[in-house]
Amino acid sequence: LTLRRREAYEALSPSQRKGLSEVQRQLECAYNAQNNDLVDRAMRLAHSLGLPLGTGGLPSSLMPESVCFPKGNEPLLYDGHIYSMHSTSLLVFDPPDFSVPMGIWNPQRQRVDPAVLQNEHPNRSDIVHFGKTFHMLEQGHIIDPDSQQVVGMIRPMTGDFEFFDPIPLQVAEFMMKRGFRLEAPTARLTNAPFVQILPEVEQQEGNPELHLHMQTTGSSKALKYAPLEDRGNKEIVMKAMREGHGHQSWKVMLYGSKELRRDRDVLAEAVKQDYTAMAYASPYYGDRNFMM
Repeated sequence: LTLRRREAYEALSPSQRKGLSEVQRQLECAYNAQNNDLVDRAMRLAHSLGLPLGTGGLPSSLMPESVCFPKGNEPLLYDGHIYSMHSTSLLVFDPPDFSVPMGIWNPQRQRVDPAVLQNEHPNRSDIVHFGKTFHMLEQGHIIDPDSQQVVGMIRPMTGDFEFFDPIPLQVAEFMMKRGFRLEAPTARLTNAPFVQILPEVEQQEGNPELHLHMQTTGSSKALKYAPLEDRGNKEIVMKAMREGHGHQSWKVMLYGSKELRRDRDVLAEAVKQDYTAMAYASPYYGDRNFMM
């Protein structure tokens, strides 16, 4: 922090350095008095001096320390930016704005996680993360209020937030009412949940039909929940096996139909990825071309 403040100060011209102390003095008085008019006056002076200004005013590296880090707060350097963190609650703010937190510091993960705030709605909480506000339902699903899509979830065992590819809210509700459950991806997979739901709205009824589509995670779980007709779809299964991540993506075939599990092309793809798949290819042990 000291180095960044020194570098920002040395980047100023002599006249700017001289005027900076007056700007900082005015800002300290303004924030102590909580007077927006005094803040505007200080910003006009900063502008006249040609000091670097952003949407939030002076950069934190040039702001008075008493404004950026009031009593009970400490500096937090995260992702190349200086934030102000409350020492007790670990709430992270982007000074000088302390109205809405950027999130909450996770010391175990060494990252800023979403912060949960109370909402007037009895069955909902608000989640704020770097200027974006989300809603969290009782089930732990995170909703983007602008797009009305499920964009993540909270893991009940750890309390960690995980974000994934957006899913339409109406389709997620359709899924949950029928006993399905959204699962966040593991760190080894892509940024999509292992089951991706694609809505197909009937023109007459207007109800979303549940259709589970294989993502490039190569997750066998997704095919397990797929409709029976999709379990026998050779094209879908082969695509999932080839585009899957990790050496276990071939196991998608194990949830396919009986005919598909015996298909020569499917088994050849599985063996190509992992020789242990030979355990399922016994019908072709005598096939010279297959074995080669």
